[in-house]
Amino acid sequence: METYVGLLRAVNVGKANRISMSLLRDRMVERGFDSVSSMLQSGNLVFGSEMPLPEVRTAVEELILKCFDLKVAVLVRTGQSLCELALLNPFSPSEHDHIYVTFMTGTICDSNIRSLMDPSRRDSEYRILGEEVIIRCRGPYHLSNLGNAFWERACGHPATTRKWDTVAKLAALVDC
Repeated sequence: METYVGLLRAVNVGKANRISMSLLRDRMVERGFDSVSSMLQSGNLVFGSEMPLPEVRTAVEELILKCFDLKVAVLVRTGQSLCELALLNPFSPSEHDHIYVTFMTGTICDSNIRSLMDPSRRDSEYRILGEEVIIRCRGPYHLSNLGNAFWERACGHPATTRKWDTVAKLAALVDC
């Protein structure tokens, strides 16, 4: 059985896309997922499954559509890959309050990113690590030029972002 981390995009933010995480956990167990736990109300899941990763993503997205009538992108990583990511912070650990990880559902094309960046804005810097981008903001993330919308526009597929502390807490739930 593989341990997975599921990151739901844009749920329980404001009044849109409301999902009861306890109900979702129950439905996932009914669907055959194992040891389902969630962290916070913002769409962070840790669970086990015999299914391969691509099937897990589809199964969770279909379950959310069926149970909540919401089309939500679910970004899935193996527990092991999340643990490895949690060890790779290229920025100073003392800056963890200003570090975020954007998870993508596909590869990140650096040339597209450079062409879309506003050269006059230098409020953030980033490091691409596979299908993730670690971002260090010099100011509030919501004012950064490297938010989710930027990455989705540059790469053409869904993205979701978590604070570095959240990634570390999810890695602890995976029990790395």
